Amino acid sequence: MGDLIPFPKPNVRLSKEEYQRFEELKESMKHARTRAEVNYFYQQAKILIEKAGQRDV
Repeated sequence: MGDLIPFPKPNVRLSKEEYQRFEELKESMKHARTRAEVNYFYQQAKILIEKAGQRDV
């Protein structure tokens, strides 16, 4: 269903594991078959980035 979320902004630092998980979520979104799956993977990626952003503050 395409790329729906961009790479993390440069000011958000992801650990190696977080970045790997983010890439897995992006790939899952690309292969999602339903809108619900896309929304789920998007929300998971968004939560991951938000937590990383809060940690850096």
